[in-house]
This record gives sequence, C-alpha cells and structure tokens, in this order.
Amino acid sequence: MKDKDQQLLWEAYTDRSGSLGDDPTVPSPAADFVVAVSEMIAAYNERAMSFDTTELLDNVAAETNVDDSHLGEIAQIFEDDFRDPDAGWQHLEVEAIREWLRTQ
Repeated sequence: MKDKDQQLLWEAYTDRSGSLGDDPTVPSPAADFVVAVSEMIAAYNERAMSFDTTELLDNVAAETNVDDSHLGEIAQIFEDDFRDPDAGWQHLEVEAIREWLRTQ
C-alpha cells in the first residue's frame, strides 16, 4: 500500500493524459516503461523514500501496457543505461531490475 506522498508521485509520473496515440515519434511502450521506472526510482531516492522495486516495476508495467514481447527491448535499454556512470543507478536497484526481468 502506498502512502500519500508515494501515491502523489505515482500519479505524477504515470499521467498519460497527454498521450499522442499512434504517432510514430512517440517512444515505444518499452521506452516508456524504462523512463517511468527510472523517473520513479530517482524521485523516491531524491526524497529518501523507501520503496519496493518489484512492486514499482509491476505497477509501471501495468500502467505502460508492456507485455512479454517488450522484455528484450526493456532489458537492452536498461543495460545501456546501467553502463552510463552518470546515470546514478545503485547496485541494489540494478540487481532488482535484472531479477524482475529474469522472472517475467
């Protein structure tokens, strides 16, 4: 269960009211997923809020409508991002995301 601050963050980062539909310039669901997860984790870390990475990944997957066909692209985008030393990923986050991808 999310507390009030977590719920507000979740709503802010998952608001799809400005979606552009089938416009080819709009990122794929996999890219949307990675951006949403990255932004949520950064927001929680910035505010020193604890969170369950697996629950966050499950919630974002449901919100961005990703399915098994997107997992390869999601894994590749994350791995590219993990290699960037300026991205700021913490070891536990990387391991939790990799584990979530393995179990899907």
